[in-house]
Amino acid sequence: RAEELGKSDYGFLRELYWHWGHTYRDLLKDYDQALEYFDKRIEATEKFDGSNDYWAVYQKGVTYFVAKDAESALKCFQEAEKVGKSDYGFLRDLYWYWGLTYRDLLKDYDNAITYFDKRIEATEKFDGSIDYGCLFQIGWTKRLSNDGAGAVADYQRAEELGKSDYGFLRELYW
Repeated sequence: RAEELGKSDYGFLRELYWHWGHTYRDLLKDYDQALEYFDKRIEATEKFDGSNDYWAVYQKGVTYFVAKDAESALKCFQEAEKVGKSDYGFLRDLYWYWGLTYRDLLKDYDNAITYFDKRIEATEKFDGSIDYGCLFQIGWTKRLSNDGAGAVADYQRAEELGKSDYGFLRELYW
């Protein structure tokens, strides 16, 4: 009903389709519908201000990741990076899922580490901080690839940088 009432208000439709896509993906686990609404978001953005909605393209990639379609996820991530390459807050999120796609779906640990490293760089450029949670993910990735010494070194660095974040430490020590 909201879509019909606001059919010519592209700013409104952008937000509606964003939330609709997330609801289908995250709550209803209907990935095809989620992708449809992220596509509608992209179309509404183009009509609203003529821009490329790289955040929606990224969310399509996340949807493909959750649906375990690594090839489609990576294509979306590549497309989104081209347009959003100067938005370091965006790149932090993008590189997180890019790394997870390589690690968890493709078992390509070297590429996973490359993208987790890119996330760390983007975080530093975004707000000047060190992403110790991502250092932990690099350690976990090294653990999965049977690099115990590398994993321990990354865990120790993450612990040192995140020592005042007790929620993080609880996860690290778990």
